Amino acid sequence: MLLSSNSNVDSIVQLITVLLIFVFVLAVTLAVTKWMAGFQRLQSEGKNIQIIETTKMSPNQYAQIMKIGDKYVAVAISKENVTVLTTLEESQLNLDASKQSYKSDFASVLKKFSRNNENSEIESADHNMDADKD
Repeated sequence: MLLSSNSNVDSIVQLITVLLIFVFVLAVTLAVTKWMAGFQRLQSEGKNIQIIETTKMSPNQYAQIMKIGDKYVAVAISKENVTVLTTLEESQLNLDASKQSYKSDFASVLKKFSRNNENSEIESADHNMDADKD
């Protein structure tokens, strides 16, 4: 009897040790990830090229508005090449809207997707009900 209670205590101690190591590894991973994000942000600040806005046109094609120096350029980007479409004036752009789209937090993005999912489930249920009537 004494032997089995001792092995139970050993098992619990091992479990707690493994959990503590796991939490420690997660904390180190979080700290390194935050440090790398800050480091990369500092590396990209103060450069002469900024991506103002990106729109996906097809799976491998994008249209981007870039600020190079003090000029704005619209480019088309595909897997194989980059094509300059036109140069733009700052007065032609709505810069406030593009800045706001990047300042969304994860909670608002998650809420948006959950609303879209709920709407699609409701539409799917309505469609199934209509199909059952036919």
